[in-house]
Amino acid sequence: MTCTVTATDKGDHSVTTQLSITVNEINDNPPVLDKGSYSYFVSQCSSVGSQVGQVTATDTDIKTEHKDVTFALSSNAGFLVGNDGSIRVIQDLCDVPVGTKYDLTLTVSNADGTKDTAPVTIVITGKGPEIHASTDRIAHVNLSLPILYLLSLTN
Repeated sequence: MTCTVTATDKGDHSVTTQLSITVNEINDNPPVLDKGSYSYFVSQCSSVGSQVGQVTATDTDIKTEHKDVTFALSSNAGFLVGNDGSIRVIQDLCDVPVGTKYDLTLTVSNADGTKDTAPVTIVITGKGPEIHASTDRIAHVNLSLPILYLLSLTN
């Protein structure tokens, strides 16, 4: 922004100059994960490269270079998160016992080191077929029991 400034004294002498004001944005806002925690169930049959889940984060800074974020998991333990927020299988899970639970920490950070973290739990499920439900209801399954199939759901 530029403006003209004129200063005048009592003797009616004046001076005029241009004043330029530049406001620079600083990288002062941390990235924030979209959830406080994440839980995923992964089949033993999942192939290497399979997507386990997707995480996102927002950074309210203005400049694009201040919005760039990097994701990391505390331990890859068979899983890796890419900078696109995609959590993927990176090792063969066929020999991992059903019910094995991985407790990891997801970290999102930006260039100046500000960050946000959230716990991630990944549980290995049996080799049965995947079940997809088109409902907003959530079922909790004890993985030490035999696999049960839900045939109908009514209110």
